[in-house]
Amino acid sequence: MIRTMGLGIAFAAAALLLVGCAAEPGTVRVTGRLIDAETGEPVSRDRIFVHAFNDATEHQVSLKPNSETTFELEMPAPEIRLRIPDLQHAYELFEEDFVAKDGRLEVDVRLQPTHWIQLHGTVLWKDKDGSLRPLNEGDGNVRKASLSGGRYVGFGTDATGRFATRAPRELIEVLSINTSYQHEPREVDLSDVEADEFEVHFVLTQSR
Repeated sequence: MIRTMGLGIAFAAAALLLVGCAAEPGTVRVTGRLIDAETGEPVSRDRIFVHAFNDATEHQVSLKPNSETTFELEMPAPEIRLRIPDLQHAYELFEEDFVAKDGRLEVDVRLQPTHWIQLHGTVLWKDKDGSLRPLNEGDGNVRKASLSGGRYVGFGTDATGRFATRAPRELIEVLSINTSYQHEPREVDLSDVEADEFEVHFVLTQSR
């Protein structure tokens, strides 16, 4: 009898523990996977955020990039808007509204490739002796300098002056920021480039 009572108490405690770990009533469990819309292959989230919104309640859940190709999160209501941007612009922004059923939402997110060009090269500055150096080897007027190709194209460099970015197949007007130095070339025309990669080198010189 004592043994039976002891087992009953153990089962009751386990049941209470499970109740405590369960999701709150009304919570929606959202799971999904990222897929290349053209190849059907899984897509890594290493540069991709996953944002989930309920616009009526202004609730938001965001997942930072990682190496997984799947994601999982919880929302408090069935009306869910997924917004999934790719920081590398290899894929177009995905945004769609969903309504979950029975407390679950399973989504295959099919990402459409942008087919933007992989743009790479260097950003260097010309010293007084004519030598070309990385920006971090200059004075404040050079070290703080940066180039921008608009909203989507940045030319952030490493210690050697090299950069790599994706750019749309169009005319890119390049602007210099935080410097009085002038840069050449002033624009990069990718309108008729058929290749997937393109190399360009920028040089900053003192204005006369």
